Amino acid sequence: MKKQGLIVHLHGWKSKILRVMRLIVIMMLFPTLLSALPGLGQQQIKMEVKGATLEQVLKELRALSGYYILYNIQDVRAVKGVDLKVKNATVEEVLKLCLKNTNLVYEISDKTILISAKKATVSQPQQRERRIHGVVKDEQGHRLAGVVVFLKSNPRQGTVTDSLGFFSINVKDGIEEKLLVRFVGMESQVVPVTKVMVYEIVMREKVEEVDEVVVTGYQTIAKELSAASTYTVKMEDVMVPGATSVEDVLQGEIPGLMLLYGSGSPSSLPKVRMRGTATLLGNAAPVWVVDGVIQEDIMNLSNEDIMALSDGEDYSMFGNAISGLNPMDIESITFLKDAAATAIYGTKAANGVIVVTTKKGSARKMTVSYTGNLKFTERPSYRKSANMMNSKQRMAITKEMFDDCLVFEVLPQYGFEKTMIDYLNGKGSLEDALKEYQYREQLNTDWFDLLFENTVSDNHSLSVSGGNQNTTYYVSLGLANDRGTQKGDDTKRYTANVRVNTELAKWLKADLKMGYSSRKVWGFMGTTPMYYALQTSRTIAPDERYITEIKSLSGDVDGIKYKFENPITFNMR
Repeated sequence: MKKQGLIVHLHGWKSKILRVMRLIVIMMLFPTLLSALPGLGQQQIKMEVKGATLEQVLKELRALSGYYILYNIQDVRAVKGVDLKVKNATVEEVLKLCLKNTNLVYEISDKTILISAKKATVSQPQQRERRIHGVVKDEQGHRLAGVVVFLKSNPRQGTVTDSLGFFSINVKDGIEEKLLVRFVGMESQVVPVTKVMVYEIVMREKVEEVDEVVVTGYQTIAKELSAASTYTVKMEDVMVPGATSVEDVLQGEIPGLMLLYGSGSPSSLPKVRMRGTATLLGNAAPVWVVDGVIQEDIMNLSNEDIMALSDGEDYSMFGNAISGLNPMDIESITFLKDAAATAIYGTKAANGVIVVTTKKGSARKMTVSYTGNLKFTERPSYRKSANMMNSKQRMAITKEMFDDCLVFEVLPQYGFEKTMIDYLNGKGSLEDALKEYQYREQLNTDWFDLLFENTVSDNHSLSVSGGNQNTTYYVSLGLANDRGTQKGDDTKRYTANVRVNTELAKWLKADLKMGYSSRKVWGFMGTTPMYYALQTSRTIAPDERYITEIKSLSGDVDGIKYKFENPITFNMR
């Protein structure tokens, strides 16, 4: 019995010794574990500098601590000769030693340190400004550059975040102020200004759903429900400054759409082809539909008619189905390309259908909108547009032709050639021919200067829209002056448009539209100034008249009979 009791006693004494040893080990390791765990102890800084600037010290502190430090560069650069030697010091202890005996104070918010100058005290109350700082991030924590930050009370006072997402802005003390923060693709944020000096603003993505629809002229359906080959554009996406017609804004924007211009005149409207030239004799133009109404061409010409008129005539100046439509009144354009267009509009739509939807009013207060633009066009010149012979070069060619006894197929009846022919016919003298040669050699008429001019075209559009939940309206006026560089080549268009949409009953809606269009064209049929300038010799005076009717030449000079044979073509240039 005694032996068993002794064993129990020794076993209890041994357990107590083990517990004491465990407690001692834990107490010895606790400070080490406390400093090693992040967030449980303060960060220890070891730094030693001598005679350094405050800016250098702050850069080293940022590298050692991982804190972001904001300060005014002018305030910090003024502090020099900083001596510092610390070991196992906290960030606040280092800042206190650095800013000792300076006019600077610090403030720590999260992982950001703000260093600023001490505010001067004033003897009388007055409205003061203070500078606040902040950083803008997205929901993933990435800093955003280029974010606009401005005061709600004064939108003109604002700033933009730098490449690291930081910003600084001055606000007035004593008043309630708010910051408006905006960025493309993000929801705008309104941040109240408090006594905090540093702000962290998080921007959220702006999600918008846009329902794409297809307008066929007879109905409007969702794009995903349409099996037809279509292409839709918003006019505001393709509108270009200086465009005065719908064709001008569509050029190069629509896949598969061809615009064939007959000339560079502003009065010349292009031929539109969507599915190529499907026929050599019939009409290959697409069908134009404006707000559900098919528009007929002013002159319904087939390809055969176009070929018959194309010999020196520009039929396109007469206009097309939409030549009187103001591009600023268009909302969207839909192109129907495949057989689905034929199913809706019949065989006339075999070349495609272009559906135009014009603007209409919306349920809001009356809105007045004006759009205007100017377009400058430089006239052509011999230096830029045509590398042609001048008068001296032209007369040298003519002299060489006479010296080589070459013969004109069509004998000119003007200028040096006329005097030489008269001399050969015994009707003139050689002195008259030489005198005429010298006169023509220096004439050098500039036909581009006489027939062309620099022009300025203008385009104006004024619209008024508005309405309520039951009735909306849209009224517009348009004026377009398109002036060509050829003198006398101008186009002027006046347009007026009134559209009213009203709900007469829950089961009855009305769309009333009235339009007016007047297009006046001043142009050329047959010979144009461009053709004349390129084909007429510069040895001719502007006011000179001449004929080229004689086609043969024979006679005698000093009793010697002659007759020209093997004629060549005479080039007036």
